Formats: sequence, structure tokens, C-alpha cells
Amino acid sequence: MKKTLYSIVIPAFNEEKYLPHTLESVKNSMQHIKDNGELIVVDNNSTDQTAVIAKKFGATVIFEKLNQIATARNAGGKKAQGEFIIFLDADTTLTAEILQKALKLLKSGVAGGGITIQFNKKLAKPYIALVGLWNLFSKTFKIGAGCFIFCQKQVFDEIEGFNENLYASEELYFCLNLKKWAKKHNKKVFIIHDISIVSSARKFEWFKPWQFWGLIIMIFFLPLFGFSKKMTQKWWYERPKNNKP
Repeated sequence: MKKTLYSIVIPAFNEEKYLPHTLESVKNSMQHIKDNGELIVVDNNSTDQTAVIAKKFGATVIFEKLNQIATARNAGGKKAQGEFIIFLDADTTLTAEILQKALKLLKSGVAGGGITIQFNKKLAKPYIALVGLWNLFSKTFKIGAGCFIFCQKQVFDEIEGFNENLYASEELYFCLNLKKWAKKHNKKVFIIHDISIVSSARKFEWFKPWQFWGLIIMIFFLPLFGFSKKMTQKWWYERPKNNKP
């Protein structure tokens, strides 16, 4: 049997609306890759058809009861059989070009990295500024957005995955640990920036600009914010009233 080279891990909580499109993009992208890969969906205690949809697309489904994004990511990462792991959000569209670029970097020995981001709808100016600021930060400091992070499975294991004491900004601290590992082992961390990945703009529709700026400020200037379940849970697991997933 052909060895599994890479694993795509998608954490999902009540994602029946967005998951079909994401999984279709993943399956189409994987068809353009000669190497063998696997698709893992972590059902993060969903109450909708998330798991059923994932199985229809041929994904391996793992159930994680605790509603915590770091724990969900780790559940998939620990089960991954591939030499490389790609973490993808359930509302993000993968392309063959992006997948090929990530795998090429990993094959070359890069420890891991991410990609600049864009969204599937036109954004208001305050949000455009926010996205531009993030992409500049990402490229400058080699910090990947949570919607698309790739790494060597060995690195994931050695840095013990995502910090499960965190309820937000877990990808930030994961990338910091990734960079420390890379420096120690004389490896590189790379942010793909000649092409951007497209993710859903739904959270921009749910929350106001000041709420996003407040979140960014808290994450970067008040690190302990990430440890607060009460303060951060709504950003990932509670949908605003009158808004569907």
C-alpha cells in the first residue's frame, strides 16, 4: 500500500453550511497531487450534519467532545498518518496550487508555515485595513493564520501541537513554537505570499470592526486573554443571534 505523505486536518463545529464546499475543494486539489494523502475532519461536538457530510466525502471523522479549537486541532494532528500535516479551516477554500506549494516547501525541508489570506466577499474599509495589517504581520514575523497552517508531523509531535491551555490565538503560539524549533534545528518557516487562500467573511458579518480590533489588541498585547474560556468561547462556538453558521 502506498505510503501516506500528507494529512489534511479540518476541525469543524456545526459546519454543515460551509463544509461541503471546503471538502469539495480539498478533494479536487488532492486529485492533482501524485503523492498519497488523507483527509481528516474533527467533529468538534457538532449538533448538525457535519459528521455525516464529512463521511460522504470520504473523510476520516474523529469526534472531539471538548469545544476548544486547540484540542480539536490536536485530535486531528495526533491521528494524522502523513509525514506532513496541513490544518485547514472548515470555511476555507483549498486550491491545487496552494496545496502543491505547501507540499513542495515541506519536501524541501521547511519546518512549516502558512499563507496570506483574503476573503470571499468585498469588505468594508476598516476590515480591509485589518486584513492588510495581518498579512504584513504574517509575512514579516512568519506567523500563519489559523485557516491554513502546514508543518512536518515530526515538528508537530515534538512541540506537542497546539497549547490546550489556550481558548484563542492558539495558532499564534503554535507558530512561535514552530519558529523556535526551526531555529534550533537550522530549518526555515515560510509564509506563502505570492498567492492567498480564500476564507469565509462570515465573522466580519457577525461582529463590528471595533470588536475585531479589540480582539487583535487583546491577543497581541494581553497574551493572557487567550487563556480565558469565558471571554473567547463566543468567537469560535457561539453564533450571534439572527445569524446562522
